[in-house]
Amino acid sequence: MSIEEIKEAKDELERLSNDDEQRMIYEMRSKILKDKISALNKAKNKGIKEGIQKGLSFFSHISIFIFQIGCG
Repeated sequence: MSIEEIKEAKDELERLSNDDEQRMIYEMRSKILKDKISALNKAKNKGIKEGIQKGLSFFSHISIFIFQIGCG
């Protein structure tokens, strides 16, 4: 991040701080983005958990099948 970009961000923050309506809009947008990130992380973790469970179930069935072939 360049010095100019930092200055622009600082100026924007000051502008938003002095305008109640703009600050409220910023805070709502920020909350929406945080909620979206949270929902995506939750979905990702759920998918990982389901994938692990399906993988373990598959491995269990294969192991039983191999055991039955070996003992049969």
